[in-house]
Amino acid sequence: MLKNLCTATQMPVEQWEILTKITQDMEKSERIKELSSIKTKSGDTQVSERAIIEAFRNIFNSLSLSYEEASSQQSKDFRNIGNIGLTIEVKKTDSGMVYFNDTCPEKSIIYCVFYTGKQYKKTPEKNIPPQVLFINGEDFIKDSPWIQEYKRELDSLRDRYARGENKKKLSGLMEVYPRPTYKASIKTFIHNPNATTISTVEPEPEPEEMKAMEDDEKIAIEALLNLH
Repeated sequence: MLKNLCTATQMPVEQWEILTKITQDMEKSERIKELSSIKTKSGDTQVSERAIIEAFRNIFNSLSLSYEEASSQQSKDFRNIGNIGLTIEVKKTDSGMVYFNDTCPEKSIIYCVFYTGKQYKKTPEKNIPPQVLFINGEDFIKDSPWIQEYKRELDSLRDRYARGENKKKLSGLMEVYPRPTYKASIKTFIHNPNATTISTVEPEPEPEEMKAMEDDEKIAIEALLNLH
């Protein structure tokens, strides 16, 4: 069930050793196996992610590992695990697309991604089993150097319209704050024992409301950029 992908990026040996202990304990956990295959209901991934976070707490406690836990809605669910700076953020996806919301992935974070798998009714031989992936944040962004320019553009928009002296000069009652939605496909990380190439794994269509929200966001950002 588990596939450890952190070897793609260098990490301190002591962090690697603790991460290995965690994955070994996860292999024994029936609760983790159960959670890895439960599909999201009503579009609320936070419910299932909270259950996964609770399972992680139990694993850390069983291994006598200290950790700091983020408050609700913050990134980096578990910080300084084992008192050696190891950080894990839990993500869950049914489609193969992971959402980071407004926090861009980074090298210092290990993302534990629960992928619930995919079943093909007409061609069950192509079924992809549920799995848990450990992915270093740098592996998400290393092939997208443009992401840094995007972040600079957002900062420029915030400086012009959303903070500091420029914000105070704007007229009227309205206020704005450019906020990104970072997301990434995990199709190149998914282990598909029934396929000869991972490219056959395609994310499922996103919910219509998510598409509409992103279209509105793109239009707003483009409009602001045109004002430069």
